[in-house]
Amino acid sequence: MGFQDVVSLIAFGQLTLLIAWMVCQRAASRAYFTTMGLLVSVAGYLLVSNAALESFLGETRLVFLLLALLPPYLLWLFVIEIFEISCLKHPVRYLIFLAPIFVYTLSIASEQRDLAQLLHQVMSLLLVCHVLVISTLAHKDDLLDKRRQFRLWFVALITLQTTAILVVEILYLDDPIPELLEALNVSAISLLIVSFSLTLLRDSQGELLWQSMPSEGHPVGSSANATASNPLLTEQLLDVMSQGFFKTTGLSIKRLAEHLNTTEHQLRATINKELGYRNFNAFLNKYRIDAAKTQLQDKSLAKTPILTIALDLGYQSIGPFNRAFKVETGVTPSEYRKLKQV
Repeated sequence: MGFQDVVSLIAFGQLTLLIAWMVCQRAASRAYFTTMGLLVSVAGYLLVSNAALESFLGETRLVFLLLALLPPYLLWLFVIEIFEISCLKHPVRYLIFLAPIFVYTLSIASEQRDLAQLLHQVMSLLLVCHVLVISTLAHKDDLLDKRRQFRLWFVALITLQTTAILVVEILYLDDPIPELLEALNVSAISLLIVSFSLTLLRDSQGELLWQSMPSEGHPVGSSANATASNPLLTEQLLDVMSQGFFKTTGLSIKRLAEHLNTTEHQLRATINKELGYRNFNAFLNKYRIDAAKTQLQDKSLAKTPILTIALDLGYQSIGPFNRAFKVETGVTPSEYRKLKQV
C-alpha cells in the first residue's frame, strides 16, 4: 500500500466522521442535502482512486465510479445553495446530472473510455470556472460575515484543487499519473476536509448550511424581533428606501452606505441582524418588486411596457427584473398583470 493510498484512507475516515456528524444535525435545507451529496461523492472518488481497495470493492466499484464523477457537479449546486444565487435556483438546474450519467454510460457501455473521460474533464472545468465566477460576483452582496469569509478561502481553495486535478488528468489522459501527484492530490483533499469540518463545527448558528432564516427577510419596515444595535441607522435606512432610493440604477451596498454616511460593515449588520436579510439583492428586490406589483395592478398603467417599469425601478435590463419578480411571486410580471387586471 503506497503513501497516497494511506492518506486516501485517512481522508475517507475523516469524511465518514463528518458525514456522521451532519446526519446527527437532522437539518432539512437544500444546502444541507447538497452538502451531504458533495461529501458522499468525494468519498466515492477517494475509494475509486485507491488502488489498494480495487479488489475489495468488487462489483460495487461501478457504483462508486458513478459517485466519483459527481463532485464538480455537486460543487456547482453547493455554491448555488449556500450563497443563495437566486437566478440559478430553478429546478432545471438538476438536469446537470444528465452529463455525468451520459459520461458514465459511455465509459461503461462502450469502448470510448478516453472520450468519456475527456468530456467529463472539460465539462467539469467549465463548471469549476462558473463556480469561481458566481461566488466572486455575489460576494459583495452577501450580508453574512461568516459566509463572506468562507467565500474568500474555501471556495478559492476547492476550486484550485479541483482545477489542478482536472488539468493533471487531462495531461496524463493516456498515461498513469505519477505517484507524487497522486499523493499531493489526496493530501490536499484531506486538508480541505479538515478545514471544512472545523468551519462547520465553529458555525454554531448554522448560518452556512441549515439556518432557517428566509432569504427574503422580514417584511420591509418590520423590526419587532430586531436587536436594535443601531436604531438610528435602521430608521434612516427605512426612511431613504421608502422615499424611493431603491429605484437608483446600479444601487450597491457601497453606494447606499455612502448615501447614509456609514460604513459598509455597519450597513450589512443592520440589514442582516435588524431586518433579517441574508443578501443585499433580496433586500433591494423586496422594495422593487413591491413597487412593481403596485404598478402592474394599476389599470391606468395597463399599456405601460413592462421594460419601462423595470427601468424605472432601477433594473438595467428586463432579464433580472423578470427573474426577481418570479422568485418573489411565482409568476412573471406579464402573468401577474393579467391576473390582477381581469
